[in-house]
Amino acid sequence: MDTQALMIGVLSMSGVLFAFILIAFMVIRNKNKKSQKNALERSIRESTSKSKFSKTAFFQKVYLKLATTPIIKRYLFKVRMRFELVGNDDEYNLRAAAGKATLKAIIITIVASLVLMYINRENLFMMIVSVIRSFSCC
Repeated sequence: MDTQALMIGVLSMSGVLFAFILIAFMVIRNKNKKSQKNALERSIRESTSKSKFSKTAFFQKVYLKLATTPIIKRYLFKVRMRFELVGNDDEYNLRAAAGKATLKAIIITIVASLVLMYINRENLFMMIVSVIRSFSCC
């Protein structure tokens, strides 16, 4: 009985320690996310303060919105990496080009999904399969 009580005590203490470490990790991660987001917003605000109504400024703002969207964020950074490899643009043009390409891809995917849904409107199974397929290709 004494060994079992000791075992329960050790397991409960390690569980509490694990929970504490997990909570601390989540708090630190959220602070880092907020600081990165604020730095990104600040840099875009500074770069767009000169020309508020240009296309580049619009795509900079699109880039900022897409960078905070969880699912699209990964795709955006993949597109950005490809643009970094292709050319020696500055950060301003790189963000604008990545935002523009990602926005075009999202719009094309949504339009293709709507067309496929319209074509397969009689058959629900084919509609679901075609929509899933159109979203998984990108």
